[in-house]
Amino acid sequence: MQLAAGSASSRRFQLVSADKADGVTYTPAALARFVAKQIVENADLAGRASLSILDPAIGDGALVLALLEALRGRTDASISIRGFDTDACAVKAAAERIIAACPAAQLDLTRASFPDFALEHGGLAAPSLFGSARTATFDLIIANPPYVRTQVMGSDRARQLAGTFGLEGRVDLYHAFLLGMARMLAPHGSAGIIVSNRFMTTRGGAGLRAALREHFSLRHVWDLGDTRLFDAAVLPAVIAARGRAAGQSDSTRFTSIYEVKEPGTAHAPGPLAALEREGIVEV
Repeated sequence: MQLAAGSASSRRFQLVSADKADGVTYTPAALARFVAKQIVENADLAGRASLSILDPAIGDGALVLALLEALRGRTDASISIRGFDTDACAVKAAAERIIAACPAAQLDLTRASFPDFALEHGGLAAPSLFGSARTATFDLIIANPPYVRTQVMGSDRARQLAGTFGLEGRVDLYHAFLLGMARMLAPHGSAGIIVSNRFMTTRGGAGLRAALREHFSLRHVWDLGDTRLFDAAVLPAVIAARGRAAGQSDSTRFTSIYEVKEPGTAHAPGPLAALEREGIVEV
């Protein structure tokens, strides 16, 4: 994969497709299973009578379905699922798929933007004159939030998000999603989130990195680099985190996978399987 650097005219960003403008990139099934596995392995499921799940950009429901499958046989807890998406057709499709797979689950899917919900229910808004801001928390969070750059979403929306969520520099929509999720993960909760890997190195991601360390207990970060798991030209990363009750660790694990020209010393059937190895792995 080769990315071109340099400036671009505003017309380039006026001609993007609707899916790109909304940051729509549905998650491949293998990656959904990988993220779900990490969430369950980090989750405290013992003795739980109920579990609440959040997917803030639910799309067609693939991530939630993968998480439900990963939970199968691991818990007898009743399950409630909260999901958001701005696409009415996606919300309808997700509801149908989840109900078919887990009819006993309590399902609440909303056609809405998650950052707006997080502002009202994530402790980000100042208390009103007549009451305190309501805070919602979730035991398990799984997400592939939309990746929309400032140039695509528009400067007005970018400034609004920056002011609301305390972001600086170039703002991407997934920054707001990440901060909203970080504040809504239960203290003993577990999260698995797919994001662009740019937040780890850009100046604009500095405030986000600090906020994630403040609100998450980061367990493992995978930079999926050259895996080409998505059709979109976005290099993905996966974050596995616990709630703040787990305590922050200075030994967060980090794994990266990039293409090299040297011959492999091991073989794996695909890039996600290769993440379990070290060194040069042929896929």
